Amino acid sequence: HPTRTRVCVCVNSLSPRRSSSSSSSSEEEEEEHVDDSVSLAQYDSTSPLTRFVVSALTTAIGGDAHGDEVGLAQKEDDLRPPVSPQDVRNAIERDFCEGNYLWTGDISMDVYDKGCVFTDPTLSFTGTAAFQRNLERLEPWIEKLVVDPRSELRGPVVLDDSQAFCEARWQMIGELRLPWRPVVNVKGRTRYTLDTSKGGRIVRYDE
Repeated sequence: HPTRTRVCVCVNSLSPRRSSSSSSSSEEEEEEHVDDSVSLAQYDSTSPLTRFVVSALTTAIGGDAHGDEVGLAQKEDDLRPPVSPQDVRNAIERDFCEGNYLWTGDISMDVYDKGCVFTDPTLSFTGTAAFQRNLERLEPWIEKLVVDPRSELRGPVVLDDSQAFCEARWQMIGELRLPWRPVVNVKGRTRYTLDTSKGGRIVRYDE
């Protein structure tokens, strides 16, 4: 298997340099006022080719979990010690910076409830067991189709004042192994909802 790229890039490191601080400030202000009624990932604004590739890959992996799997997992959760909101935030940052997880799926399972609901613009499924199973199906396709896949933080992972959720802004980049070398370049945000009744772990993952 090819060596995985592990990266963590500072805010807007891939964006063109701005000539004035006011332009940069306006851009950041616009980012902060994203309507939460729409998907946190800017999926609709990406190119048709990118949407086709993402949809094709997610269709290939499916995305389901059996209820009995989730029920058994919930019992196992009782055996794990609780985690703090800071632990969760730090784990999310590590997953981006060290795990390149948007491409690899290499997440810190200990901070996720085993019945976590994962939702993005193309599919939704329940349970970390389903997450791992889907990853096994998707990984060979990523390795065959994508050159130098990178998932980068566009700022620090933010823990809400209520400590009920974390949010991360990110950029997902890769070059497709096609003759004209099209580039996948998606910017988005993910909200990780925490639940104190589940040991403080992530119970919802929404892109």
